[in-house]
Amino acid sequence: MSTEIIIPKEPFYKLDEGKYRSKVQGVTFRKAKNTSNQNCVINFEAFVPGKERYECCARAVFPLDLKPGSQLRTFLESLLGTEFFAENSGKPVNLNDALRNLDCEIELVHGLHDEEKYDWPLVLVAEAKAIKPKPTTDTTKEETK
Repeated sequence: MSTEIIIPKEPFYKLDEGKYRSKVQGVTFRKAKNTSNQNCVINFEAFVPGKERYECCARAVFPLDLKPGSQLRTFLESLLGTEFFAENSGKPVNLNDALRNLDCEIELVHGLHDEEKYDWPLVLVAEAKAIKPKPTTDTTKEETK
C-alpha cells in the first residue's frame, strides 16, 4: 500500500496588481461590520504566472443589493450578462450555483492598508469579465458521392 498523499495547494494572498485568468470559487453572504447590512463576498482563484504551486486567493465584496445600477449588479452583469437578470427577474437565484467554477479574467488592485500592522496591501478584485468558451466547429466534412 502506497503512503503517498497529495498536499493541497497553500492559500496565497500576496498578489501583484494586474489582470489574470481566474475561476470563481464561490459566493457567501456575510454581515457587514458595525451594521445590520449584508455583504456579498465573491471568492476567486487567480492563475498567476510563477505561483502555480499556490492557490492564489482574491475576493470582491459588495453590499447585498441587486437593484439595477448597484455595485453588485454591475459587477455581476460582466460575469453573467444582462440577460441573466432579465430571465430571472422576480425569481430566487442561488448566486453560488450561478457563479461557481465560472472562468473569467479579473483585474486585481491593492486597497489601502495599515503598513504598521500588515506587510502587504489588501488585494481586491476591481473588475471581472467572463471568458466565453470558444465555439467548437466540426472540421470533418462528410464526403458526398
